[in-house]
Amino acid sequence: MKVKTTPRDQLEESFRKLGFSPAAARSYTRMTKATLDGPELPREPNRGEITLEDHIAALR
Repeated sequence: MKVKTTPRDQLEESFRKLGFSPAAARSYTRMTKATLDGPELPREPNRGEITLEDHIAALR
């Protein structure tokens, strides 16, 4: 078996050929590109006042 690399500009089309719906193919293409490139993170994210620990504690 040979490994074949799919060109980035053909990712969505390749997912469609595998049977993905148009919306799923777009989502998987975006996810694949984010995995390869890393996510786009804001330089200064908006942060809330509740800590993760407090939020989790409130769920219990």
